[in-house]
Amino acid sequence: MSSKLKQFLKTALRRSGCDTAIKSLVVRALEQLVNEKPEILDYLSERHVRSTNERLIAGLPNVGVGVCFGGRVCITDPRGLVLGNNVHIGDNAYLMTRGGLTIGDNTHISRNVTIYTANHEYMGMALPYDHQYRDRPVVIGKNVWIGMNVSIAPGTTVGDGAVLGMGAVVHGDIPAGAIIGAGACEQIESRDMPHYDRLRELSAFGGPSGMPLPVSAVRGFHQNAAEKGAQLFFVLGTGRSGSTTIARALSRHPDVDCRHEPKLQLVRLSTEFAHGQKSADEVKAELRQLYVEASVMPPGCYGESDQKFSNMVPLLAELFPQAKFIWLLRNARDTVNSTCSRGWFSDAEMFPEDVDDLAAEPLYRGIFSQYRVRADKTGELDPAAWRSMTAFERNCWYWNRWNSQIEASLSSLPESRRLFVRLEELSAQTETIFDFLGVDRLGREVVKVENVAESRHRLMSADDWDAEKTAAFERQCAHNDTRWYDPGYRL
Repeated sequence: MSSKLKQFLKTALRRSGCDTAIKSLVVRALEQLVNEKPEILDYLSERHVRSTNERLIAGLPNVGVGVCFGGRVCITDPRGLVLGNNVHIGDNAYLMTRGGLTIGDNTHISRNVTIYTANHEYMGMALPYDHQYRDRPVVIGKNVWIGMNVSIAPGTTVGDGAVLGMGAVVHGDIPAGAIIGAGACEQIESRDMPHYDRLRELSAFGGPSGMPLPVSAVRGFHQNAAEKGAQLFFVLGTGRSGSTTIARALSRHPDVDCRHEPKLQLVRLSTEFAHGQKSADEVKAELRQLYVEASVMPPGCYGESDQKFSNMVPLLAELFPQAKFIWLLRNARDTVNSTCSRGWFSDAEMFPEDVDDLAAEPLYRGIFSQYRVRADKTGELDPAAWRSMTAFERNCWYWNRWNSQIEASLSSLPESRRLFVRLEELSAQTETIFDFLGVDRLGREVVKVENVAESRHRLMSADDWDAEKTAAFERQCAHNDTRWYDPGYRL
């Protein structure tokens, strides 16, 4: 019996709660059986891979109907992956999804395919590269066929209906319908596009084997954001403001599916927009790729709760003209205490080049730290003023700035598309939210405000504030905190 199988059996038995003697007997019996019938090993291995893939697909936050993996598939960051309906991925695929990977409906990918969406930063603080990444999303359109041993580089866009031949190394923009051969990534011919369009209009899509899917299967496909209409909503906030709580509370309704931060690539995109690195048109194009290219939204009322939506409201409202927006506000004191306790906007996070003792505080804490919105890059403060701020005041600035932007953006929308909710009143407002979303009331439920981070971090409180912190809070937050918590405030 292989060492991997032994380890697998031991792990399974340990989780089953069997005592040590029974575990030993079971392992010895299975070992003897495998020695007598080696084909059982292949059967068990195949079942293990299949069950692992079923759990993996079920746990993906952005996935359509009819998705299947034909073997072992490595996905580095599940929230960075968007898979449309009827997507098949073959054995030994490696998907580095940190930068964002969208795969459209009815796309089939063969074995040993590698897709990267980020590169190491080779112009940073170390050789040959440092701890940072350059994130460049990959978008693969609908009805694409990708052959065995294909490698796709960061920043690649593959048009609808394209064919990537065996062994191709693909980069840049691949036109719709193009057929790409191995070697220098050159187009060798093109599909018969009128025939392609006829099949698409007929919804004649093939499954993993190529056999046409039945009409009932196609009718059961998930929708994209453009197709959801008024059943699509977005929850806005600052982070540490109850975005997880509201997602769980709304998802208790049988007709509502609200997901917390399911799309990792929004972390990068939102900040690039805030810092002026991408224009509104560029951001809209990427949002369209992310929310329309792949159909991952189940039937019923669908929403996403994510702090990174907050500066993109006008773009989302334009792209999806019936979508609704919920502003979830948490009071400034609790929010700032929470974000400070997690190290947001610390000097080590903002200016890692100044940190000498790597053991004392790590330079890099992940993608959220890398893409933290900064006032010196939005143009609101000069670099010297931003650097001179304490971490506490930077957190106060962020709370005020992000919520003020939400207020300004939502004020231009009709009342039917916007709703203001305070976290502290969420339990009492649940029925109001359901009315706003157009679903039946369930009756008032007690909503428990959860904050997982507080169990892992020593939470700051107002008792820890000195005169400097109090003054910073008064400068940055006090006015709007009072105004937004006035009982008479209306958005």
